[in-house]
Amino acid sequence: MSAAKRTRTEETQKAAGSRLFSPYRALGYVTSNVAHSIQHLGQTAYITTAIGRSYHVYSVEKLRLAFVGPRLESDIVSILSIGEETFVSAGGHVHICRRGKITGELEFVDRGSITHMMAFGTHILAISGDNALVVWDKDSHEVLTEIEFEREVFQVTAVVHPSTYVNKVVVGSAQGTLQVWNIQTRRCLHEIRSLGAGIACLAQAPAIDILAVGLLDGRIHLHNVRTDRSVMQLAQEGRVTALSFRTDDIPMMATANGDGDVALWDLNSKRLVHVMQGAHDGSVPSIDFLAGQPVLVTSSADNSIKQWLFDGQDGVPRLLRQRSGHFAAPQTIRYYDDEGRSLLSAGRDRSLRYFSVIRDEQNVELSQGSLAREARARKTKVSELRFPPITQFAASSGRAKDWDNVLTCHQGVKAAYTWSVERRALGKFTVESADGSLVRAVAVSACGNFGFLGHASGVIEMVNMQSGYSRRSFTGHTKPVTGIECDSCNQQVFSISLDGTLRIWDFATAAELLRIDLPSPPTRLAVHRESGLLACVCDDACVRVVDPESQRIVRRFAGHRNRITDLSFSNDGRWLVTCSLDSTIRTWDLPTGHMVDWFRVESVPVSVAFSPSGDFLASAHMDSVGIFLWANRTQFAEVTLRQINPEIGDELAAVVPMPTTAGLADDDEHIDDGVGPEAAGVYLTPEQLTDNM
Repeated sequence: MSAAKRTRTEETQKAAGSRLFSPYRALGYVTSNVAHSIQHLGQTAYITTAIGRSYHVYSVEKLRLAFVGPRLESDIVSILSIGEETFVSAGGHVHICRRGKITGELEFVDRGSITHMMAFGTHILAISGDNALVVWDKDSHEVLTEIEFEREVFQVTAVVHPSTYVNKVVVGSAQGTLQVWNIQTRRCLHEIRSLGAGIACLAQAPAIDILAVGLLDGRIHLHNVRTDRSVMQLAQEGRVTALSFRTDDIPMMATANGDGDVALWDLNSKRLVHVMQGAHDGSVPSIDFLAGQPVLVTSSADNSIKQWLFDGQDGVPRLLRQRSGHFAAPQTIRYYDDEGRSLLSAGRDRSLRYFSVIRDEQNVELSQGSLAREARARKTKVSELRFPPITQFAASSGRAKDWDNVLTCHQGVKAAYTWSVERRALGKFTVESADGSLVRAVAVSACGNFGFLGHASGVIEMVNMQSGYSRRSFTGHTKPVTGIECDSCNQQVFSISLDGTLRIWDFATAAELLRIDLPSPPTRLAVHRESGLLACVCDDACVRVVDPESQRIVRRFAGHRNRITDLSFSNDGRWLVTCSLDSTIRTWDLPTGHMVDWFRVESVPVSVAFSPSGDFLASAHMDSVGIFLWANRTQFAEVTLRQINPEIGDELAAVVPMPTTAGLADDDEHIDDGVGPEAAGVYLTPEQLTDNM
């Protein structure tokens, strides 16, 4: 091939992008470290949370997702909901959204990031990045006034509007002082002396003239603004991040800190009632008591929203409902059912989660027991009592209603644990390693009756999932087992090990049937049970496909520039999808042995799973807490595949934008398959209805 022709071919492949997959939607995003906003429409309350460059609107009653906001150009730093309008601050601009669509924008002020937005009658007030207060008219969207402060003397950190104070706001500073301002006349009416520490947050108490002031050193001051006197002083552990008061005639205040704890205070007796230790696994930027109800809503940087109900006499709340996702990136994802409607995901947050592709409210973490109660008894954090990170897991939905159907092995643990997806909880059995070595790999048979444990010693142990008893052992490997699979008829067991071999065992007798020496130590194993093909990832960044019938390596796929992190067969066994630390996801055609599709993503992919129904490819990424779905174009369009040279540099792979939580609204992207309708002699009817009609 000539140099000019090779250049044209590479440019075409770069421009084409992914022919097979298009971004569809993202799962598992709930909230972030941006404070939420609660608004009421009639009798219904809604909570708005920011998630990166978009936002979600949930109904407070059931925490059901009502709307998904548009994707903005920058991350959201502040959000405010008033009626049906949502004001979103991102990249120095304040966008106005209604029912998930951008309808306008507040007048731009070149003052950096806009934070701490709050409603102020018919005005909107916010703190700018250059230490100023900016006030807009909510209806005309114009800037009414700007009040600047000297950062060395008064660095603005919080602002609140005292009830019944016309045109007046109280501003808190990092120096610990408070100032009362009239925004109409732009005059400072009064300054309250420093409270001894920087002010983190402010809140209006149910009593007129009383403000709650949360400080960076953990102290809470209840201060009378009119008389400039301190009414009450309390203290908690850690800096105060949020404050809220009950409004149902019970004098209680809730405060949150940066460690995820929420403290409850009895204002009559001026004492601490209860500390909800480990209420969240991250900082709590906002808490709110619902108006007139004994319900506390908390949101956190751990990607969760929780509602706490106060229905006991002791003032200790119970968890009413929650929406949550991973708060650290998922490491391994696998489809759970045969219809492709649900996924299981293990993350670096040391949790195992169930995700529904159809209904987001069914997403849940599989329980590890009463960790909160045990943490209180041991006086420790809930996160310290979780299992170590899951290194591998396997599941079968065949006997899900009868007994435990998930098996997991964990980092540095000499045992495997069973789980029940039906009960959404940890199972009955802890299967200890027979020889005292670490468990490095697990598998579950297609029928769901048997589980397999691969040990660091090289021994493979088969256990009964119903009883937890060991049935037989497979011995032969001399180094740690890295992958185990079983065929669909319980005839053969496949395993790989760091000793550089792939072995096939007889299921019933544990006898070794075949040994294949691989050129490089294998690290991952996948099987397509209908065709019987095996695919193993090796340390030399190659994937080797083995046919057990012919007992030889039938395909070798090389092209990744870095370590391959995961692989998955398509539902029909025709494609093999791999992902790597080189940030590419590649598709290999097994009948021809060619690479037929590739694309690069912004975040390094660590796991992929092809849907059993063939409609989606799911992926997990190194610095994202969500799971991303990619639509298989061949399910709804005619796609022509061509051979792609896998040796082409990664810089030529098209960067495909990541799916968003809003889903695929429309597909304006055109993929050049090289066969246009005109070239094929097909007449296309001109568009009869346009968007302007």
